[in-house]
Amino acid sequence: MATPVRIPLRGIRLVLVLCAMVCATLSGVALRAAEPCCTVVTIDRAKGVVTLRDTKTGKLEKVVVQNPARLAKLSAGQAADRSIGKRIRYCSIATYEPCLDQERTHNCQPCPD
Repeated sequence: MATPVRIPLRGIRLVLVLCAMVCATLSGVALRAAEPCCTVVTIDRAKGVVTLRDTKTGKLEKVVVQNPARLAKLSAGQAADRSIGKRIRYCSIATYEPCLDQERTHNCQPCPD
């Protein structure tokens, strides 16, 4: 009767880790942080509204930053991601200023693109 071959557990783990690294490399998965999508254009610190410009399309977008510490660290020209705040979806019909309550009313309609 043949004796079973014992493979050390450490060897199996090493092979699995190497396989995972090769698969990630071949599939093109980036193993680094994503680049910020936007640049900060303006900051209204009183309202917490930040205007971002998409670096690829040039499109402007306003977000509300509700975290005072995060808002204090922002400056114009700084690279940033849309996740720094909540996207403003509704604007005043008369002034195109953001409606901070984010509700559609007779005065606040979807912001124009």
